Amino acid sequence: MSTYENTTLLCCFWLEKYIGDFLDSLDRKGYARNTIEQYKYSANYICHHVEALGMGPEDLDTEFLDTLATTCPCTGSGFMNKMLPLTARCIADDLVVKGIITRPPKNVSLGGPREHLILERDNWLKFKC
Repeated sequence: MSTYENTTLLCCFWLEKYIGDFLDSLDRKGYARNTIEQYKYSANYICHHVEALGMGPEDLDTEFLDTLATTCPCTGSGFMNKMLPLTARCIADDLVVKGIITRPPKNVSLGGPREHLILERDNWLKFKC
C-alpha cells in the first residue's frame, strides 16, 4: 500500500491516485519528508481546482496545469507562489510519463538554422531522458 495514496490528500478525485503515486515516487527517490509534505500541500490546491472545474484526464495537458498553478487562488505567500508552479510541472511530467495527459505540440518554425538546431536538440533530449 502506498504511503501517501488515499490517506494524506484532502482531495477525493481521480487525480488523487496519481498525486499519491507521485508523492510515493519522491519518497522512493529519497526526498526529505518535509519536502514531500510541501509538495503534498500544494498538490492539494491543484487537485481541488481541477476537481472544481470538473476536468477529467482527457481535458488536461501540461500547459493547462502550468496555467492553473499560476492563476489558482492561494495564500499569496511567497512559498505558495513558488511551490504551486513547481508542483504542477512535476505532476504534469509524471502524468505525461504515465500516458495520462499530453504535452501540447510546440509551435517551432523551421525558418532558419537556429530553429532547426532547437528542434534537433529537443528531439535529442526526448530520446535521451
